[in-house]
Amino acid sequence: MVEGTNILGLIFWSSVFGLIFHTGGNEARKIRETFAAVRFFSKTWLNYSQSFFPFGVLFMISSHIVEFQDWEIIPKFGKFIGVVFAGLCFHGAVVLPLIYFYFTKRNPGTVVRKVHPALFTAFLNASSFATLPLTLQCCEEELGVVRPISRFMLPIGTTIHKNGTALYQAIAVLFIAQLNHSHPNPCQLICIL
Repeated sequence: MVEGTNILGLIFWSSVFGLIFHTGGNEARKIRETFAAVRFFSKTWLNYSQSFFPFGVLFMISSHIVEFQDWEIIPKFGKFIGVVFAGLCFHGAVVLPLIYFYFTKRNPGTVVRKVHPALFTAFLNASSFATLPLTLQCCEEELGVVRPISRFMLPIGTTIHKNGTALYQAIAVLFIAQLNHSHPNPCQLICIL
């Protein structure tokens, strides 16, 4: 038994069903077409619903701000948001392009231009899983990544690549420590990071 999602089992059975659907002939083609229709519907619905996310978040936060009593925390919370945003921007605009350039010796700007719809969608909804269909489409159509490779690697990368989450959690721990008037020493800072 594994707590949480059994990724290895998911990969195994996805491979088995993929092999069956690939070699199943006419009946498997009908199932593939059904899945393609479901994917199209899901993608269309997700794109439509994403346009309402900023308004929903605004009203959710507004209700809590109206009930809020301790106004001294607002500047601290603003700094927290600024540090998280700056860290994510630095990671996305400097660190990841440098890693790409180091391993490929190619301009990362060309990749960013070709996959910008997926990056923009990921920025709007902050979810790699919600962006996965668009990321697959951009990689296959714009970058020319072979379909079996993109269909295998992108879901795995989406599952295990959580740099933004790790950055946010480290900053959140420091923010909560400061709210409780606790100042971590250098050794504790290293452990947190």
